[in-house]
Amino acid sequence: MFKYKSVFCLFLLLMQVNCAGITNNNGYMPVAEDIERLSLRKTTVQQAKSVLGEPALIIGKNKPVFVYFSQASQKLFFFEKNITERNLLVLRFDKRKRLSKIENFSLADGKDFKISKSNTTLSDREKSLIANLFSNIGIGGVNLN
Repeated sequence: MFKYKSVFCLFLLLMQVNCAGITNNNGYMPVAEDIERLSLRKTTVQQAKSVLGEPALIIGKNKPVFVYFSQASQKLFFFEKNITERNLLVLRFDKRKRLSKIENFSLADGKDFKISKSNTTLSDREKSLIANLFSNIGIGGVNLN
């Protein structure tokens, strides 16, 4: 009888450990000390990259915007995943490529940011010559306009 109880308790313990859930961490967020090293109207684009690392997204060329993003989520059993932490750091630069604004958002701010998983396709003019050649195989020839 004692043997069955101990096996049953061991089984319950293993089930409880296995039900702890899965935690996913995505993205990269620079540490606060590195962000504090940046100074408005003095830090350039290259200096920001060397201090913070390469951003997840760069928007624009004349007035670049750097976006750093990190997210932690947890999933338990078959339930929908629950986002436990989300951070977004936005660095805005002016025309002279100097830092003009630092914006920091978190999950507690209440702003809803949807992360798109869609892809951006390039037009034929923006593709490289090799990509154009391989994309046209079997379609009826090569067009090199």
